Amino acid sequence: MTGRQKLILVLMGLLDLAVVLALGSVVLLSQQRQHPPDSGSAVDATCATALRQKLPPTWQPLVSGGPTVLTIALSPEAGDGQAFWKVLDALKVSAPLSCTVPQTITLLITGADAGDVAQIGGDDFRAWQQGRLSDAELSRRARYRHLTRHP
Repeated sequence: MTGRQKLILVLMGLLDLAVVLALGSVVLLSQQRQHPPDSGSAVDATCATALRQKLPPTWQPLVSGGPTVLTIALSPEAGDGQAFWKVLDALKVSAPLSCTVPQTITLLITGADAGDVAQIGGDDFRAWQQGRLSDAELSRRARYRHLTRHP
């Protein structure tokens, strides 16, 4: 493979990432329109810090939202199929100590060529956190979207 071909592949990968991030932004913006923020709705800094500390810094976690919606966006290492569960486990530990569980939790995970969005109801999350809901049942109740770039 020539240097020119490698450069083209790298540029195509960056373009794919830009498209996925743009699609993720559209999803997040439409979600925010459905749930307008209340006054003073910023995520508590203690909650955001606690979540970030429990996730790998290379994932670049962004935590935002308020009393009705919590959004966690991150970019895990390629091939980490357990990223959603790792985020939920971090929130499971952080929530009782420093986070108020909102009505909706949105997880946005982006990669080089695709992204995934999961939405979990706050009541379902609390039931799972307290052991009243299994992993499988929480997974069934969540809503998912897969975002990908089509050639």
